[in-house]
Amino acid sequence: MAADASGKMLVVYYSLTGNTAGVARDIAGLARADIEVLRDFDREPPLGALAYIKAALDALRGRPGKLGSIACDPRNYALVVIGTPVWVGRMSPAVRAYLERYRDYLPHVAFFVTSGDTDASKVVGPMEAILRHKAEALTGFNAKELADPRVRSDRIATFVQALRQREGFFPGVTRTGAVLS
Repeated sequence: MAADASGKMLVVYYSLTGNTAGVARDIAGLARADIEVLRDFDREPPLGALAYIKAALDALRGRPGKLGSIACDPRNYALVVIGTPVWVGRMSPAVRAYLERYRDYLPHVAFFVTSGDTDASKVVGPMEAILRHKAEALTGFNAKELADPRVRSDRIATFVQALRQREGFFPGVTRTGAVLS
């Protein structure tokens, strides 16, 4: 049985270049959430050119990564916010592995994605398919938005505020209430 998860939030993310990590830290800081960094043993820096190609192919083919150990049990949280970079229009293999491993323990999730220019909603559909339910909320950041500190900060604040405004602090967030374009 899960511990009392009332109002607790966990931010889980994978980041290879640091973009997703920066957004995850900002969300966790603003929401006073715990944070879990996913490690993919197939993709430990530094990576050469062939490793980047393999990573892209694994994402394209829907292959899960080889996750390291997980410190935070998602059953102990009311909401788990999951962040992924977008590789060739897909979620990262590490996030796919996390979703597959913990799908039965993630009743309330929100997603954020970082990408060059991919629409976040295109990446989230397969993530929701793994979980067999819709995300409570989602947002995405393209390269231009990531580079503009004001836009990035405003988008993160809006996302976290939308989550906080819902009854029970995080559970029950409506998808339309927090979808950010």
